[in-house]
This record gives sequence, structure tokens and C-alpha cells, in this order.
Amino acid sequence: MFAQILQSLSLAKRLTVGFATVLILLVAVALISAYSMHALGQKVQTIVQVNNAKTELANDLLSAMDSLAVQTRSVALFANLETDIDGKKAQAEVNLAKAAQKKYLETEKKLAELLATAQSSDAERALLNDVLKASKVAMPEITDAVQQGSDRDTVAAVLTLDNRVRPPETIMRQKVQELVTLQRKLTDDANAEVASLERQNQ
Repeated sequence: MFAQILQSLSLAKRLTVGFATVLILLVAVALISAYSMHALGQKVQTIVQVNNAKTELANDLLSAMDSLAVQTRSVALFANLETDIDGKKAQAEVNLAKAAQKKYLETEKKLAELLATAQSSDAERALLNDVLKASKVAMPEITDAVQQGSDRDTVAAVLTLDNRVRPPETIMRQKVQELVTLQRKLTDDANAEVASLERQNQ
């Protein structure tokens, strides 16, 4: 009888150890799953934040380009105003165009710096490089247009804007749109990964 008690105690001990082991494993799996969910959640959040920053700066660059182009046209239009005998209005427009150009270059620099530091896929990097490359082509042409306007050569300024600035500007718009589409897909893929993990843990 004493042997049976010892045997039953031993069995109970083994069952307790086995139960405790299973419980520890379940807790470990739950903790790993929770950590994985948190890590993926952070990944999605980072992707959204970084992508939003890139998209915002790329759009800011386009907006700055629009402002610069409009201001350069104003330089061309004011250049030939007969009422502006002393050229003060024309010079004021030139100054505004130069300020718009400065803002544009600052935005371009921020975008280049973000590209150098932020995590980017190869496709994102290629698109952003295309945006910056087109920007580099457009900027000297805009500088020429502003100078032509300040020299009161209205026709040359308008032709420069239409024939030499617009093509790279069009490329910039196209590439920014492709960037927005790509980043939306990257965010959707990351969200799908989180949703898949959630389903596995249910």
C-alpha cells in the first residue's frame, strides 16, 4: 500500500511537471506572438510615417515647382508693362521668383537628405532619384527663364518655360504619382501581414 501511495505521488508529480511545462510553453508562444504582433505593428507604423514624409516632401517639391513656374511667368508678364517705367514692379517680381527658387532648392535638398537616410525599397529609391534627376534638369532652365524675364525678353522666358521646363516637370509629376501608388502598396502589404498573423493567433 505504501508503494502504491509513492507511485501515485510520483505520477501526480509527473503530471504536475508536465502540466507546468505545457503551461510555460503556451505562455512562451503567447509572448512570442504578442512580441511579433507588436514588432509588425511598429513596422507598419514606421512604413507609414517614413512613406508619408517622402510623399509629403515630393509633393512639396511639385508645389514649389508650380509656385516657381507661376512666379517666373509673372516676371515675363511684368517685364513689358509700359506703366512700369522705372522697372520697380518687374524687379519686385524677379525678387519673388528668386525667393520661390530658394524655397524650391531647400525642399529639393530635404528630399535628397531623406532619401539618403530613410529606409527605402529599391523601387522607391529609383523613383525618388528620377524625381530629383528631373528636378536638376528643370532648375537651370527656370533660372534662365527668370533671367530672360528680368531682361524683359518675355517671349524667350515663356518659350523656356513651355519647351524646356515643362518636360522635366511632367516627369516629376509622373514619378511622384508612381511613388504614391508604390507606397500605398507597401503599406497595404504590411497591413496584410499583420492581419495574417492576427488570424493565425485566433
